[in-house]
Amino acid sequence: MFNEISARDLLYDRGRFSAVFDARSPSEYALANVPNAINLYAMTDEERADIGTLYARKPFEARSLGASYICKNLADHLLWLEKRFSPADRLAIYCARGGMRSSSIAVVLTHIGYRIWRVQGGFKAYRAEVLRYFDEALNFRFITLDAPTGSGKSELIRALNWSVDLEALANHKGSAFGEMANAQPKTAKFENDLQYVLSRFDPSFPIAIEAESRSIGRIVLPPKLYAAIQNGFRVFIKTPIEDRVKRIASEYGALSSDFFNAAMKRISPHIPRDVFSAICEAFNKRDLENCAFLLLTQYYDRVYKKAQKYDAIIEFDTIENAIAQLESIRFNQ
Repeated sequence: MFNEISARDLLYDRGRFSAVFDARSPSEYALANVPNAINLYAMTDEERADIGTLYARKPFEARSLGASYICKNLADHLLWLEKRFSPADRLAIYCARGGMRSSSIAVVLTHIGYRIWRVQGGFKAYRAEVLRYFDEALNFRFITLDAPTGSGKSELIRALNWSVDLEALANHKGSAFGEMANAQPKTAKFENDLQYVLSRFDPSFPIAIEAESRSIGRIVLPPKLYAAIQNGFRVFIKTPIEDRVKRIASEYGALSSDFFNAAMKRISPHIPRDVFSAICEAFNKRDLENCAFLLLTQYYDRVYKKAQKYDAIIEFDTIENAIAQLESIRFNQ
């Protein structure tokens, strides 16, 4: 018989497994999953819908049909599994609530010779543990990077190997022009991925993180995490306006007119009419540096006012120098 593991043990002892399998349908998996889980679906979305419709009228026939779907899909999965995993690997599997889908696959894989652990309570239980994780007191110390728009905070975050990139996880740059190519993840996926990233750090050392507002696009940060970020060791990144303009102008060069105009419409209540017209005219003429300068000085620096008290200030002249300054701050904390 297969083994079982609690969702909490999976959350805190993920490293013991070579892989984690998600037995839910592809659409369920796409919405949110255990980070880096592999979708070893028991049924496709269409097959799951068929079972749901049939079960209300004929439960036995529905279970029989469901079993046939699982056998068919597992036959394909086995060929893939054999090439990638051996009986020496520890493998975990879950479905929505730790029920028939994960247990059906776990039984077959165990009889073949794989070492399988089914997650008790499935994804629902795992989500409850993630929410509990963020509801408990976080034992991390943060170095909170704060700066006006275009100062290079994101570049620094990406360059450090001891940082958390919230904007990448949320797939949003956190500003009126911050939407990225793909849609933002669901809150559950964002929180699952964020917990996984945090769990890989040694809490003995501070973590660099950007000073975000409570919301990043449509994603709302867990309250206790947000409070910990706000109470972190605050570092102000001082960057010349010329460098900020060049950085923003470079980003705006990739924006379409439709996207730019839609973003400008959202922020129009915060900009004088003549300035609004000048910004739009500069963008349409591809005078991107003037467009960026006006947006930075007439919108961002006025609307997104920063805190007045900082624990340290660093000069961002080169990224190497900025990293060196942050490393010094980190090891003196």
